[in-house]
Amino acid sequence: MSNMNQARTFLGLSKLSVATVDWLKYKMNPPQLIVLVFFGLIWIGAFLLMLPISTVNGTSIGLIDAYLQLPPRYV
Repeated sequence: MSNMNQARTFLGLSKLSVATVDWLKYKMNPPQLIVLVFFGLIWIGAFLLMLPISTVNGTSIGLIDAYLQLPPRYV
């Protein structure tokens, strides 16, 4: 038995479970899916609104950089 197989056996993993993604097995109810998509859209929208602010002075695109580029009256 190779070291990799011994490690898989020790961790309780089979060869098949290493190749699969466990989060794909989860089932979601329709309300959970709607809430997840809603919050995802809010997060993506907030990030897209910050992009022009962070790129005005050629700074890196980051959430903190975008917040720090706001005029003083908004901070």
